[in-house]
Amino acid sequence: MQKLIRRVCAKIERCSTGKINWIRTLYFNFRILPFRIAKILPFYIYGKPAFNNLSGAINFKCPIKRGMVKINEPKIFAPSIQTINSQINISGTLIIRGESMVGCGTKIIIAKGAVLDIGRCTKITDFCNIDCWEKIVIGDGSTIAHRSQIMDSNHHFILKMKERTISNNKRAIVIGKQCWICNSSTLTGGTVLPDFTIVGSNSLVNKDFSQEGGNILIGGIPAKIISKDIFRIYDQDKEDELIAFFNNSKEKIYHLPIDMDIDTFKGGRKTLD
Repeated sequence: MQKLIRRVCAKIERCSTGKINWIRTLYFNFRILPFRIAKILPFYIYGKPAFNNLSGAINFKCPIKRGMVKINEPKIFAPSIQTINSQINISGTLIIRGESMVGCGTKIIIAKGAVLDIGRCTKITDFCNIDCWEKIVIGDGSTIAHRSQIMDSNHHFILKMKERTISNNKRAIVIGKQCWICNSSTLTGGTVLPDFTIVGSNSLVNKDFSQEGGNILIGGIPAKIISKDIFRIYDQDKEDELIAFFNNSKEKIYHLPIDMDIDTFKGGRKTLD
């Protein structure tokens, strides 16, 4: 019953915070998708985002459903301002692997020949900058929090005068599953994050952390390992239990009972709510 109530409330909240712009929804779907797919309306567009270029392609690596990808969607308790609309430029290829969303004020550029691969239940929230000139992969269930930027190119070439060398200004970025990129962080070319990585706020990530395994917390400028064996709790029921515990207790830490299976707290994101 509680889950049903939450779903109903979430639907009410979505309806109260923003409405689908049907004109832009129709334009976007039929402008960039084949007719047989466009008529399903897999993209819902909110507000008045700018579509600077839609000459690229969108590939679905999943069953196609109506409204499965929401663009410029405002959210309750997020820093959404619908008057600040997103900008979308798809000259390359966008891969969709399931339900996902893009918040308000976010700029997404996929250059010609580049690939942006977005996993299932991925959230790119408000005021983010996704600048894809080679390849960016965002794994299932990952969140890019507000004011963060992911850029696989620095857009300029640097000459090392002693070595007389110039390196490629583009390198792919790979973000694993269930990663949480906290607000105001920057990921640059060559970044690789293993599954279940948490990036602390205001961090600069510029290297491959895959050898560290998953469940790590990194942060700083440049980002370094802060802690290991870390996991963000996504299960809403568990979060409610923890909120109740800390609201009704003076304890600063919740200790899991010895006989409790730790995996009960490790459910991954299954929906965008």
